[in-house]
Amino acid sequence: MTKLEKNLVRESLKSINDKPIVVTLTKDQEISLKLKGRGSQTYKVSIDDLYNTLSGTESKSDVMVVDRGMERALDELSTHSLIADTDYKIKVEIQRIIKELKNP
Repeated sequence: MTKLEKNLVRESLKSINDKPIVVTLTKDQEISLKLKGRGSQTYKVSIDDLYNTLSGTESKSDVMVVDRGMERALDELSTHSLIADTDYKIKVEIQRIIKELKNP
């Protein structure tokens, strides 16, 4: 059996909105999922946390469940705030708040 010591990237046969799902097994022992061409929306989970969650055993760390609807709304807010005719300092502050909400 080969050890997972470097990233392994594969394009899935499954797709969402006609975009294939790219699956990465990372050398950091995580599973990363994203839609092809959408690198900014990557979802990661550690392999051991996923195994523990699926098997019903206790995890060493909390598995964060991301509210995809909220994340999409924050992405839209981010986009609209950047193109809005608003003072630069306000745009920066809005982006800072959005980043905090997405990455607590």
